[in-house]
Amino acid sequence: MLTVRPVTTIADVVAIEQVPIEDRGLANSTYQLLQDAARLYGHRLAISFLMNGSSDEKSIDISYRELYHRVTQTANALHRLGIEHTDVISTMLPNLPHSHYAMWGGEAAGIVNPISPHLSVEQTVAIMNSVQSKVLITLAPYADSDLWQKALEIKKHVYSLRAILIVDPVNLLPLPKRAMASIRRSLPKMQGVYDFDKAVSRCPTDILESHRQIHPEDIASYFYTGGITSAPKITPHTHRNETSMALMINSILRLQPSQVMLSGLTLSHVNAVISPGLATFMTGGRVLIPSMQGYRGEEVITNLWKLVERFKVNVINGVPAFYKKMVTVAAPQQDLSSVKFALCGASTMPPELIDRFQKHCGISILEGYGLTEGTCVSCVNPPYGERRAGSIGIRVPYSGMKAVILDENQRYLRDCAPDEIGHILIHGPHVFPGYIQRENNSNVWIDESGWFDTGDLGRCDTEGYFWLHGRSHDQISQSGHPGDPQPIEQQLLKHPAVTAAAVVSRDDNKGEYQIIAYVTLREDSQLDMATLSEEYHANANAKLPPLPYIYCLKQMPTTGTDIVDRQTLHKDALCRLYQELLEDLKGPHKIEVHITINDHLEQVARISGLPVTEEMRQQVQGRLKGLPISAELV
Repeated sequence: MLTVRPVTTIADVVAIEQVPIEDRGLANSTYQLLQDAARLYGHRLAISFLMNGSSDEKSIDISYRELYHRVTQTANALHRLGIEHTDVISTMLPNLPHSHYAMWGGEAAGIVNPISPHLSVEQTVAIMNSVQSKVLITLAPYADSDLWQKALEIKKHVYSLRAILIVDPVNLLPLPKRAMASIRRSLPKMQGVYDFDKAVSRCPTDILESHRQIHPEDIASYFYTGGITSAPKITPHTHRNETSMALMINSILRLQPSQVMLSGLTLSHVNAVISPGLATFMTGGRVLIPSMQGYRGEEVITNLWKLVERFKVNVINGVPAFYKKMVTVAAPQQDLSSVKFALCGASTMPPELIDRFQKHCGISILEGYGLTEGTCVSCVNPPYGERRAGSIGIRVPYSGMKAVILDENQRYLRDCAPDEIGHILIHGPHVFPGYIQRENNSNVWIDESGWFDTGDLGRCDTEGYFWLHGRSHDQISQSGHPGDPQPIEQQLLKHPAVTAAAVVSRDDNKGEYQIIAYVTLREDSQLDMATLSEEYHANANAKLPPLPYIYCLKQMPTTGTDIVDRQTLHKDALCRLYQELLEDLKGPHKIEVHITINDHLEQVARISGLPVTEEMRQQVQGRLKGLPISAELV
């Protein structure tokens, strides 16, 4: 087990780093990490799973030995399907023990590509075609799930796909219910479709039939991440990236054997897979999966404090949206003294929400920061030191992190002074080797020493605490005005009828830069955008830019982790621009524009409502010339 000093300040981080990470007993692969855990922790519980999240529901418990056996069987089943170490297995599953079997067994056999079950068929097809998936692991037909129907559509468009393994949640029900459900239905019988549990049950539990020797630099996984208006970028992680990340997390959090970590985040997201997953398994802790739907489960939020008391949870893992829900649940009557702290990532948590949550339940929040390209986490507020609300904390051991000044060509000029805002760069064994689409690697690697530009702006204070100041791509750059959109959003939010505000930008077809504002209003509000615009321009100080475009939305799009989905807003702003440029060409039908992703993972604007003729096509191309996304008539 990893033994390091408690981290209270950045000096402790530096002290831990005096021992190179390679000398910390790092496993060569995620499979070896789980093999070592099975040897060390044997019958201890690795996973406890609840189907629905009710407080009196009997949990399904998986020991470390059983986890290792199922992972090995999964790898062998995939090997029997022809998977080799460079082949890709895509997973599209809710939160199940099988999600872990598929993840780690897939990495032992080939390369795993976790895909959110909430993603559209179109996006899923684009990702799977980009990585040339050969196997899809998804859910069998099941009540309240559309994953099987999605899988059938995906199968038509992913030509590299050889097989589909289907996980039947009925097998996780108690025996009487399982028997009744099995009588009432049968699983699909199609060529190339296999029952996951039956396929793995035929395989050996303690040896890889492929006899594969996994090397630290072998690719373990392909996660995807999105840009502002770009298609998803495929982000590979090596086995060394993931095992290093597990050790780095433990070096600052000091997770202990038998400690319980609760996480209801989607098990296709890197945060949910690594922190309440691989990092917990490294130390012999237990992962509590509260329902198939995670924190989205209907009973989970209502019963969460009861679950914390029942399972003696030590660490809670969540995002701001989750904690925002929890402060609306009646103050807990249960004993929560087992909880050491709650982790929060994905987006910055407002200090007032941190304070409200801590007063509500007495549990301290540790804010952290990470990104897919950095495998999971790069910095966090120290659990044994000062926690600064609004800060993302200090860098974790072995994680290089700094703020720098770059020139207009993304070239390094100098490191920032304390509290000077610059581009946040990361470096270390957890940083990925580069996107698989080569064009996405330009201007993200700063010099030849391996520093990666996160795209975030921030500063580091004199004690080593980092503070975020927005995304560099979200900045606006009208002459004479600040680049941060937040002051504009805050000005709009001063109007009592405005409940949310977000500002993005777009380039028009003449090369001019336009600032676009989006707002949502109270349900009872009759405020029109012209009036809001007048009030904004009357009250805004001289540093704020004019807002020629303010659009009202019924609901502000979010990423599911309480972050405004600016990618969706950028697309909407472009769609509106396309419509405005073509408005006078319309006939009896309304012009509609949808920006989507084709099978080659390229973005295209599909325009309907116009005659599909060569003459119209030429007119459209002429008017839209110079815009960032190519258009086609449909």
